[in-house]
Parts: sequence; structure tokens; C-alpha cells
Amino acid sequence: MKYTNKHIKEEYKLNQIGRTIGMILLMIGIFLVGFGLIQTKRKMDHARPFEQVLQEESNPANQTAYIDIIRVPEKLAENKYEGYYLVTTVEESYIVEMQPEQFVDLKQRVEENGTARVEGMTKVVIDENVKTIVSAYINHKFIAIRMTKLTYGKILKEGYLANLDIGGILILIGISMVFIHVRAIKKYRHPLAEQIDEECNQPEALWFNDFRIYLTKSFLVSVYGGKLTALDLAKVQKTRLFETVKGSLSVITLEVTTTDQEKITVSENEWPFFTMNEEEITYLTDVFGKRNIEFVCEIQPDEEIDEDEEF
Repeated sequence: MKYTNKHIKEEYKLNQIGRTIGMILLMIGIFLVGFGLIQTKRKMDHARPFEQVLQEESNPANQTAYIDIIRVPEKLAENKYEGYYLVTTVEESYIVEMQPEQFVDLKQRVEENGTARVEGMTKVVIDENVKTIVSAYINHKFIAIRMTKLTYGKILKEGYLANLDIGGILILIGISMVFIHVRAIKKYRHPLAEQIDEECNQPEALWFNDFRIYLTKSFLVSVYGGKLTALDLAKVQKTRLFETVKGSLSVITLEVTTTDQEKITVSENEWPFFTMNEEEITYLTDVFGKRNIEFVCEIQPDEEIDEDEEF
């Protein structure tokens, strides 16, 4: 049910906008991650020997490559995340970054088979301390292989960081926004929505902007708390308007008591300054009274200054 009443519509319009934005972010995120996966697949299908990458690429970083080593790697340096190892092939020696558990697995494979293949993404060594140490062993650019198993996730993270991180974040944000705002929109569903909307649009329906409620022929309609509440007037016994203090603000609450003695808050707003005069209180008393509803105002009315008393 799509409400046509402007006051009801404007209350959940932001939720509709939020849902749309969430869906757009979700689609962008899926596109970025999907693009990354496609590019990763291409890189996986075209992994080249490390020697070839160094020779053919003017910028050999962020390439998929492999090295066939012939002896157990030698640890040269480390940081708090991983170690830097010297690996030897038939032709040359290179630098590989790997985790301790990766080294153990690689060492075992070399000892058992006499050779092992290291696969991963090429990257630039940026740690100056590490550069000083490895410079004694290599003569080419400070390019190392960060060892991976060439899985989608690993290569995507190494080679397409923006796609994985930004795309993944956008997907999570998009899903969250869609879930939150769809859930909020559902709170405006009502089995009598068509009748409520029709009555709120009638000329005799009364809209109280300060309280964000409607009094129609059959209902007291509230949009308080991010949801639509429609109370059958025949079941509303009393309305009570009262004030509480929250810091420097006045919290004005309109509470309904049903014929079943259930108390329901239909309006609650914070005001820096709120007043009511006798005329306004009399009007509300009359409006509710005509519908056989008692109105109790616990807010002291402003005292009007008689013009004769002014100096």
C-alpha cells in the first residue's frame, strides 16, 4: 500500500530514499568485487615466471608470478607481519615474503621433492631496514613475491585492493541500509491502510502538526517512533499531555489510555521552549470531547498579560 496522504508519506520518505541509496551502493559494490574477480581470474590464468616479469615489465609490481626453487629458503629479515627469505632457482636468487607457516610448508616440500614452486603477487619492498639487508643478495629492483596460493581472495586482496575492500565495504553498507530501511517501511503497513489513508485525506480530518497526529472519523493516527499507529477512536478513553525535562529541552508527550487501560505514547517531541495558552487547551479539550475522549493537559498554560496592566 502506497499512502497518498502527504503527512504520512513524508514520514517514511527518508526510508524510501535510504533504501534506494542502499540498493545503489550494493550494486556498485557487487560490480567492483565482480570486476576484481574477473581480473583475478585473468591474472591467475597468466601467471608467469618471476624472471620473465622482471624482464618484460617496466613496473613489475602487482603481477602474478611463480618461482621454482631448488633449496630451502634462507631467512634474511622480518617485520611484525612476515619474514623475508632468500630463495634460489637454477638461474638466480630472489626475495620472497611469507608467513612462518608458509615457510614450514615450503621447507617440507623442498626436502621431500628437491624442488617446490612459490606462487604469489609481486610487490615492492618498502622497508628500508629490509632493503639494506637484502641488497647484499640481489642486484635487480627491490621486487619481492608475497607468497600466496593464487586463490581468488589472496590475489584479489593483493592485486585489486580497491575492488575487494571498497567493493566489500559498499556491499556491507548497501545490505545494511536496505535491511534497515525496508524494515522501517514495513512498520507503516497496516491491515486498514487504505481506509486510514482515505480518512486522513478527508477535509474533516484534523492534523495536529506539533504532535504529528491525525484525528479522523474513525482513527487517531500517529507516525511517532518511525511507525504508523492507528487507534480506533471507540477504544480511546483518555489522552494526556504532559512535559518532562531533558537537559535544557522540554519533552512534550501525548499519551493515550485505551478502554483496556493500555497506555500508548502517540507523540513525543523535544522542544527548547514549549507553551500552551488557555485557548489552545480549550480547543483540544473540545476536539477530543466531541469524540467522547477525555483530554487532560498537565502543562501549565501561559498567563496572558492584560494590555491594561502594561506600563
